[in-house]
Amino acid sequence: MPVPEALPSGTIESPRIPQAERAYVVLARKRDNRLQFLLSRINKAETVWTFSGGGKKANENTDMTAARELMEETGIEVDPLKLSHVVTAPIRVNQNAPQSLHLFIAIENSETPFPNPQVVHDEKLGFAEMAEHVWMDIPDVAEIVCSNQILLPRYMEPALTFILLQLEATEFITPQEYETYANSFALKSRRGRYDSEQLTQSQNIDPQNPQDPGQYTF
Repeated sequence: MPVPEALPSGTIESPRIPQAERAYVVLARKRDNRLQFLLSRINKAETVWTFSGGGKKANENTDMTAARELMEETGIEVDPLKLSHVVTAPIRVNQNAPQSLHLFIAIENSETPFPNPQVVHDEKLGFAEMAEHVWMDIPDVAEIVCSNQILLPRYMEPALTFILLQLEATEFITPQEYETYANSFALKSRRGRYDSEQLTQSQNIDPQNPQDPGQYTF
């Protein structure tokens, strides 16, 4: 997604790596013991939702990209070092050259809850990239993802399996909750649990030599 360049005064604007790497971050919280993710509806696309993210700049690490995009799109500031990397995988959009998708997660701390997301006006574009931001319960997220109403649906649906596994591993959700949420995405019956070896293989794909994503589970 196009985003305004936000560089300190007096610096030279750094070139963006053209679509080579993209980073997204999923914000997760619990309300009334219900797991929720923050989704944003793309402006000028009434039925398309996304997690905050976009293209990597040449002077950034991917966690910095995810944090910057989150700030620019929602006004929520997170420390890049506190983002948890979930998975990196090759993607191909239409007939474009292969790219690397880096997915991160930020889990709300009960002592310092996330602030309310804001619709941020993009001065460079002349309008806000996102029309609205909504905290959604997992069944609602599943409905959007599985009905192809999310950006990069082919990749985001299996990516959410990794997110749920990460949340279970950190004990943010219980194994029983994992099973319930996985069933919401119909992932358990269609893909099954990803074991640690598969997860490691997906996380260590060489971004300099991405192959057709059809060769991978993700």
